Order: sequence, then structure tokens, then C-alpha cells
Amino acid sequence: MIGKAGAGKTQYCLEEMGQMLAASPEGRSMIMILPEHATFQVEHELASNPDIAGFTRAYVFGFRRLAHRILMETGGAVRPHITELGKRIVLNKLLHDHQADFKIFHRAAAQRSFADILVSMIQEFKAYGVSPESLAEVEEQCSDLPIGDKLHDLALVYQGFENFLQGRYTDPEDYLTLLAEKIPQSAILHQAQVWIDGFTWFNPQEAGVVAQLLQNSASVTITLCLADAKSGEQASETALFHRQWDTRRKLLDMARKMGAEVEEVELVQTKRFSAPLLGHMEEQLF
Repeated sequence: MIGKAGAGKTQYCLEEMGQMLAASPEGRSMIMILPEHATFQVEHELASNPDIAGFTRAYVFGFRRLAHRILMETGGAVRPHITELGKRIVLNKLLHDHQADFKIFHRAAAQRSFADILVSMIQEFKAYGVSPESLAEVEEQCSDLPIGDKLHDLALVYQGFENFLQGRYTDPEDYLTLLAEKIPQSAILHQAQVWIDGFTWFNPQEAGVVAQLLQNSASVTITLCLADAKSGEQASETALFHRQWDTRRKLLDMARKMGAEVEEVELVQTKRFSAPLLGHMEEQLF
């Protein structure tokens, strides 16, 4: 589902959920996935619907909270998760232990804040599906370049970090990867009706979860803040809504590869953002 800001995409999802709940408070799960900061407000709006006396099958989650719920159901949440402080302590120890093995990190390893930088880098590696092995493979291809030494040191620390976690702790950054693996085993998500609202794009971890939801759910509705997608105006990288346009393209490709049936709905503009000056800014910002 696409539409400009204020077109009523979130309201459409809530109304659809409300109508289904009013017709049948019990049944297959109904799950709405939102950015974490928006979950409380939308959950409150759903619960405040005067047409619903109560329900037991509707849930509002962020990706992380959904992962925790499904891992509690299917297994995988038994091991304690490592905290941000714990990550820094482990990485500081690894930097100390591997001083003699580093090619380029000798000075950086002695800096107090370097472990914080590595925490952020490993977080990004995991979000984009980059493993220590893939870093090592690229390092071999760049062995004659300065970046090859940097990749060697990163792979060394990253692999050491993963070895430390194995069998002891779960890294919260791995939750979405684990969620994608566990979705086929989940009774809550089996043939559930899913709404995904409020996202501009999905990183590879989130996209993996979306792919599994498409395969295991009865229906998946995804909203994007975008209009006139078929006109091609947003195909340019300088267009205001290019990222949403690109997300739509990737989602359509994903659905086609899975053989999923696709229905695209565009909501018309409402009065919320109908002021001429705001409309002009949206069209001419770039």
C-alpha cells in the first residue's frame, strides 16, 4: 500500500484490524509491525477502538520485540544476551590479546574509545549480513592494498568476538537473523495476518524477516510513504522519495521470486497535509 504523508496508511491498517476483531475477537493472530518508537501509540489507538470490546489475537510489535516473543515461543532465547558494556569489555580484551597479530590496529587498539567504534562496526556488519568469513575472503582479494590489512584486523577481532559468544551469550544484533530462522516453527505467525507500517526501507536482516513472513503468513500488508510510483519520477537518486521507491521495487522483486500474489493500493491525499505550501515543498525540495 502506498500513499503520501497524511494519506491515512496507518489508519487504514488500524481500521482493517478493527473490523476483523469486531467480527471475530478470537482466531488466527493479527500482527502489526512498526518502528519501535511508534508501537505504544498505535497499540493504544487499537485498544481504544470503541467497536472492540476486547481481543486476544492482535499484537503490535517492533522487529526486536517480535523477535523476542517468537524466540520465547520456539526456543533460542534461553542464553543470556550480552550487554553493550559487555561487548566493550570483550572487545577490549581481544584488542589486548591480539596486539602481536594486528597489521594496522596497533595504535588504535590502545585508544580508550576504539572498542566503541568496533561495537558499532560489528552491529552494522550483522545488520547487513557480513560475516567474519566474508571479511577474510575480501581481504584475500585486497592483499596488496592497505585496506587488506584493515580487513585482516577486523576479521580477526570479529571472529574472536563470535567465538567468545558461542555457547555463552546471544548478541541482540543476531535476534532478527534468529527470528527469520524460527518463523516457520512459530504457531503465532503461522497463517497470521500481518501489517508492516512506518518503514522507509529494510536492512538485509529485516528483509529476511519480511521474506519469511511472506512465505508463512496468510497475508502481509506493507505501507510506504510514496505516490505515483509507476510514473518513474522517484527513480532518480535525487528524488525526495527515492528510498521508498527503491524499497517498493525490492519488495515487488521479492514477492515475484516467491510466487506471492501482489495487490498494490494507492491511497488518495487527505486534508492532513493538503496545505499548498507543504505540497509545493514536497514536490520541489530537490
